Amino acid sequence: MHDQKSKPQVLPYSIPFLFKGLQKALVVFLMIIGVGGWSRAQTSAVSLQLTPLKVKQLVLNENLSLLQAYMRVQQAEDKVMKARLDILPSINVAAALSGPAGLGAQAMATLPFLLPSNWFQLNVRKDLREAEVAGMKSLALNTVLGAERSYFTVLRDQELQILLTNYKANIVEVGRRYEVRTTKHRVIDPVGVNYIRGKVRSIESALLSSQQLVDIEKAALNRMITQRTETSLLKMHMAPSSLESLSSTELMNHLATEVSVSPEMQQIHWLIEASKNSKWASVFAFLNSASVGTSINSSGFGNLSGTGSMNLGLGILPLFSLGDHQVGEFEYQKRELSEEAWRIIQTLSATIQSTKQQILLLEDASVSYEESFRLLMARMDRGEGDYGSPLGSLELSLEARIQLIDARLSLDSARLNMNRLMRMDLFQNVAFQTPKP
Repeated sequence: MHDQKSKPQVLPYSIPFLFKGLQKALVVFLMIIGVGGWSRAQTSAVSLQLTPLKVKQLVLNENLSLLQAYMRVQQAEDKVMKARLDILPSINVAAALSGPAGLGAQAMATLPFLLPSNWFQLNVRKDLREAEVAGMKSLALNTVLGAERSYFTVLRDQELQILLTNYKANIVEVGRRYEVRTTKHRVIDPVGVNYIRGKVRSIESALLSSQQLVDIEKAALNRMITQRTETSLLKMHMAPSSLESLSSTELMNHLATEVSVSPEMQQIHWLIEASKNSKWASVFAFLNSASVGTSINSSGFGNLSGTGSMNLGLGILPLFSLGDHQVGEFEYQKRELSEEAWRIIQTLSATIQSTKQQILLLEDASVSYEESFRLLMARMDRGEGDYGSPLGSLELSLEARIQLIDARLSLDSARLNMNRLMRMDLFQNVAFQTPKP
């Protein structure tokens, strides 16, 4: 029987086993930390994608100007509460030593609700509160409009950057193919080489300026939506509205209905009411006080007496005319608002119709210039022309494309303004979200 060499047994908790276990645990731990750090880095690098609807939501939830308007509404509400409390009765108790009778006291109960001026002042505060509410609604609409305009302006400038980048690439291609042709025919043309290089440098400078402009406009947009993270914009255009197919009479009737219930008209209405109530509050201010006093003694209440004072003067008379003039001024503003809205809607309607036709013409012109550029490049390759003709066609194509981008921005802006005036599409259900405590 041969002796067999026994293999050394390794206990499950021996040093090598523990080392391998710790090594695996360390690897897993480092992977967790690494993955977690990578995940956080990736999350911070992801930008917030904006759409017109997203911009509206952020404005109504985060804009600081709307928050300030909300605080003004709350202050107006506090003033209404104060005016309401000022009407309630109050008691003023004065105590004094009254000779040998010992401690005596007199209670004066004021009854401010008997004064008409106090009721008119309360109505003034209510009217001004409603005017603040209407003003906040108008501010919300205009703030959304401003943010949406910035959104489409940034899109326009980003599209212009892409256009300039492609223009630069085409110029470089013209220079490359022209150099191939001159090399093939052993012709040196330093004028053409320097001209093309100068064009490329000019476009690079324009791209830097365009990028700076985009950064400034995006910063302004982020300020309106109160965002500090990186944002990206989804390229899109305003869809046509049903108003564009209405006749002039139908559009005018629709506008008249909308303007009559607009926040701006409501604000003027409440300011008129406040002016009327303020006038009558001043007129009735000649009643300085209304009170009932009684003396308190050991036998209880007695000697009930009423007190009060009036101040009548000729200074009251001009209050009527001053109040009427202020009301008349607000009435004029209502009429002016209606006429201005009609003028704006006519201008927007004409702009939309003409811009749509302009876009069709510029699209056709751009395609024609690009086809011309392609044919001129082929001709230059055959040796039938120099770099001048392709570059000239390329510049005309660039000009048409820039005009096309501007026309699309003009159409988007006109549709935005029309929807704002009519409170349609993005401007429906626009209300500032009350901040949570």
